[in-house]
Amino acid sequence: MDSPRRGNHLKSWQAIIFILFLILFFIVSFYFFKFPLASHFSFLFYLAFSGWSLILLDFGSVKFLIFLSFLLGLSGLLFQWVGFSFEQLWKRKLFLTGELLVFWFIWQWIKKSRSREEKEKIEQEKILKELRKNSEEVTKETENYLLQLNNLESKINRFQLLSLAMRELGSLLRANEIQKKLKDLLVTCFPETVGVVSLEPFEISRDPFSKWIGERYVPLLITDLKEDLRFPETTSSSKIGSLLAAPLVVENKIVGLARIEGRESHLYDNDDLRLLDMLTMVGSLSLENAHLFSKVQGLSVTDTLTGLYTHRFFQERLNEEILRAGRYHLDLGLLLIDVDHFKKCNDTYGHQVGDEILKMVAEFIKQKVRTSDLLARYGGEEFAVLLLQSGYQTSYLVAERMRQAIAENLFFISGQGINIPGQGVSTLGQTLKVTVSIGVSAFPEEATTTSQLIRIADQRLYQAKSAGRNRVGGKEG
Repeated sequence: MDSPRRGNHLKSWQAIIFILFLILFFIVSFYFFKFPLASHFSFLFYLAFSGWSLILLDFGSVKFLIFLSFLLGLSGLLFQWVGFSFEQLWKRKLFLTGELLVFWFIWQWIKKSRSREEKEKIEQEKILKELRKNSEEVTKETENYLLQLNNLESKINRFQLLSLAMRELGSLLRANEIQKKLKDLLVTCFPETVGVVSLEPFEISRDPFSKWIGERYVPLLITDLKEDLRFPETTSSSKIGSLLAAPLVVENKIVGLARIEGRESHLYDNDDLRLLDMLTMVGSLSLENAHLFSKVQGLSVTDTLTGLYTHRFFQERLNEEILRAGRYHLDLGLLLIDVDHFKKCNDTYGHQVGDEILKMVAEFIKQKVRTSDLLARYGGEEFAVLLLQSGYQTSYLVAERMRQAIAENLFFISGQGINIPGQGVSTLGQTLKVTVSIGVSAFPEEATTTSQLIRIADQRLYQAKSAGRNRVGGKEG
């Protein structure tokens, strides 16, 4: 910035110095030569014109006007030639020669200044060129650094999303909640595309992309469907341009699919594929945890042999239902069921047959009650049924129909390992008759607390067994 200003100052000083020299030339010429009045005005005009040309730095014009000024002075000298002696003429020639030398020196100084300015201009252009080149390199480097910074920020954001996904998905223990959260994460990661998380059975899908994933158990990336040779049958009819999909795998089985798609091509790349793969991997682990939790929870509340609820769970639910029935003035009926002569059956046929009988009786009882009723294995060969919104009479009738149906039914036991008295171990199977004894109690007609309800039913069960078994114990005894 300083070099152009210095050049402008130099040009201004050149103009001022040259004008001063012309004024000096005019004063001296006027004093010695006494030019006519017309010559004075002409000389002043060319003097002003020369100064104006010099300020504009048109050096060709300056050179020409200096020559005109010289001719004007020479014409004035010739005009008064006759009135002067040889000696005076000789002095004027010397003065004119000196004046021409002064003009020559001025002109050489101007040329050198001009040459210096041109060199400075060339140097300035070189410097500017270097600066532009350096500026372009700096710009490119800056753009490169910004691109790397954006990529780094993108990776950091993705790692943060993965960390968030691991925390949020890891805290969920229901498949539908995991499905919803995973879909929300897909929308966050890919906001401008359509995201779908499906947990439907994989076999029902006729989609070629799902079929491709189901055969290979690997994620799928399609950058341009029209150019993808793996799916030639879909290129003409599909409105999909780009697609990302990855399986959700639990216990080596595909249970669902996470998929995002867009109408335009080249929307996704390998980084997006890796991100989706990691998200589905976290989702798969969460689904597997939920599945295992459901199994453990089921084992903690259900009997492993019969599949009915456990005694502990039945007690908890019985307390809850009694509180609810008391609050809303509802009836409850309790049945305690015991398999008759079960110990004798175990001793005669073996524990394996005893287990089969318990499973069959449990399934038979389950078929005779409503799905809303609560059925549990109460003890070794005892079962408990809580009949919701059922009074004593209804509960007694249900118990009697159940006892009668079991007594009339023939239970077929497979022959593997059955010990039949007098025949040894049978491999053909055996048909057995089974009977049960049942005790009935009702809330709030007969009992107002859990312990009372159970005690009454247990007493009536004991009465039924004491009276000969295969009967229902109730109020009538």
